[in-house]
Amino acid sequence: MAIPRPDLSDRPFSLTVNRDMQAVAEQIYDAFVLNLEQWFAAPGTAAMWAEVGTAWFFETAHAGQRHPHYGRFLHLAPDQAFRPPGSPARAERRG
Repeated sequence: MAIPRPDLSDRPFSLTVNRDMQAVAEQIYDAFVLNLEQWFAAPGTAAMWAEVGTAWFFETAHAGQRHPHYGRFLHLAPDQAFRPPGSPARAERRG
C-alpha cells in the first residue's frame, strides 16, 4: 500500500541543514533511526519503529523545557543518505 505524502503547502516555512559526515550511510541511518536516544532525544522518550507508515515520537530537553518532535516514516533506506521525515525527496546516494 502506498503511503500518501502529507500536503504541506499551507506551511510555507522550511529549514535545510546540510552537513558532510565522515561515516557510511548505514551508520548515519542507525544513529538517526535506531539510536536517537543515545545522542539526541531525551532518555526514555523515543518511540520509533523503522517501518514505512509508522509514527515516530521523541522529545528533546533544553533549559528545563520539553520539546516534542513527531511524524511518520514515509521512506526508509539504510544504504542511502539520510533524509529526516518530511524533507524533500532529493537526497543523494552516499556511502
